[in-house]
Amino acid sequence: MGQLFFNVLITEEDFIQYWNRFLKKLTSISSETDNICGVNQVQKILKDKLTELNLETNLIPNPDNHSRSGHLLVAQSKNKREKYITLICHADTVYPLSKNPIVSSSDNKIFGSGIIDNKGGVTVGIYALSRLAEKNEDLSNYGIRFICSPNEEMGSPGFQEIFEHYAKDSDVILGLEPALENGDIISSRKGNRWYDITFEGQSAHAGRHHAHGVNACAELAIQMAKIHELTNYDKDITVNVGKIEGGEKHNIVSDKAYAQLDVRFPCFDSREEVSAKISDILESRNVHNKNQTQFSNVTYEIVDDCPPLAKSIQSRKLFEVYKELIKENEKISIKERVVGGAADANYFSSKGKVILDGLGPIGAGMHTENEYIELTSIKTRGDTLYQLIKKINQGVLHETC
Repeated sequence: MGQLFFNVLITEEDFIQYWNRFLKKLTSISSETDNICGVNQVQKILKDKLTELNLETNLIPNPDNHSRSGHLLVAQSKNKREKYITLICHADTVYPLSKNPIVSSSDNKIFGSGIIDNKGGVTVGIYALSRLAEKNEDLSNYGIRFICSPNEEMGSPGFQEIFEHYAKDSDVILGLEPALENGDIISSRKGNRWYDITFEGQSAHAGRHHAHGVNACAELAIQMAKIHELTNYDKDITVNVGKIEGGEKHNIVSDKAYAQLDVRFPCFDSREEVSAKISDILESRNVHNKNQTQFSNVTYEIVDDCPPLAKSIQSRKLFEVYKELIKENEKISIKERVVGGAADANYFSSKGKVILDGLGPIGAGMHTENEYIELTSIKTRGDTLYQLIKKINQGVLHETC
């Protein structure tokens, strides 16, 4: 039995093949983050498609001169709305296509670099918006916004302030990162802060003039040991000393040292708690010369500050709606999961925001040479996203029991 697709009657098989071809077209472009030409090629295809869907589209250069990247794609309803349903995805991949070429298997899988993270999620989002457009369903209560990052795999440097701007009128944020391998989706993500820390001391000969020296490496060791102890698994707070370096050789008191920290936390309160403790440690001075006339100096910079995607009551309510739709479309029962990795949806997070992530297709092997997608999930997850957007517009979040 056929179905209408933009007023053309096509078979179900032709409909599915159309979206499979669209996915393969995106995946056939090598768009690892630093391949700016490839990333922008993907963004141009998406811009053209979204323009066809009657959305106002813009490609925005990176405003940070120190962050070399492709363009950010923003598409939204032409008529200005007070509130938006915002879809978030990304065009860049971790590996080039040469490391994981497109290969089809006989069991409903296609392998390829970025095919699940995030070309599949992009396809699910475009699919859902196409369904809205083909049925001429103008949302009465919300505008639609589609944001596609060119450098999400690096934390979208340069675009965080733009994300925060668009977050202000985004009532509902739907992240198109991949679903988990069993079909579960993501209701909460940890936030993270990355610290670059510089330690300075006074160089001296370790034999003749040890008393004159101020050892930067020693200060680093003392402070990193204290900071390491801040990991609290019961509170889901982790601190990782990711990199340390310093000194010159055995017999020189080191005058410079450097460390990098990764700190992860589940909510805003825990972020403030652990950040205050780290600041206290970094402001302490433990190493000095013999006469205590010179102390070490410590400076630091927070180079990435990604807020937590914390679960809200309304997000939980929206998950239950999504769960029922998946049960209808895929005949499975899914759960909401908390994951440690951050994503662009985190930058849209604030207390009370309605956010779900992992609404992309099902697959596995992301960030590996065995990355694949389960093809049938393009349609089932796309249909579910389309139905979810309709229900949000109909006021499902404001219904009372």
